[in-house]
Amino acid sequence: HARLVSRYSRDQGKTWEPKRVLQENFGGPNVMSASFVRLSSAENSPLGMFYLVKNSHDDLDVWLRTSHDEAKSFGEPILVTDQPGYHVMNNDRVARLSSGRLLCPVAWTSDVGKENHFVSFCYFSDDDGETWQAGEGRIDLPKRGAMEPEVLEQKDGRVPMIMRTQLPQIHASNSSDDGNTWSPPEPWGVGSPESPATLRRIPSTGDLVLIWNPGFEQGTDHNGKRTPLAAAI
Repeated sequence: HARLVSRYSRDQGKTWEPKRVLQENFGGPNVMSASFVRLSSAENSPLGMFYLVKNSHDDLDVWLRTSHDEAKSFGEPILVTDQPGYHVMNNDRVARLSSGRLLCPVAWTSDVGKENHFVSFCYFSDDDGETWQAGEGRIDLPKRGAMEPEVLEQKDGRVPMIMRTQLPQIHASNSSDDGNTWSPPEPWGVGSPESPATLRRIPSTGDLVLIWNPGFEQGTDHNGKRTPLAAAI
């Protein structure tokens, strides 16, 4: 069982205040995997807290609660993933595009205990998180499929999605319609075991940085260890 807690720092991470519960567990086993994002580009934009609620092997959903007072309090939960099944979205995965659209990249399976094969796609909102709908495109790959996706808008407006796989490389797909549909997935040229990767833009330069595990060992558990941890620009 788990709940979501926070600790605040007022000196850039040198010291931390006591923990405070942000979200009690109202799932079966737990609530988990939080993401924070500004819901609009407005100066006083509300803060969205996204998180997963796990009930069973065939029931895992993404929920959203909104704060209008800088995380001091949050409103009632809004269900993002309104279809049956097991929806995986990692920590810190929600993206807000320049168009204002919010993207929740999820990996879906009907039952992680029985099926355990994932396809990746996005849920999106064009009204600052009030309502959500599933994108049309689905990304699939061999073996366990396309898992734990990450999205990031490029400067030309395209949106790449990178995915954890059971193949020797991270795979990627691209969207030209703000995450609704996706190109066929292709190897990305970056070796990796079966582990997720994080892609972010460096604010001071505009360059992209990838954080991932570079090792791949065929035939081992998860095709290698999740160590070392590497960064590449």
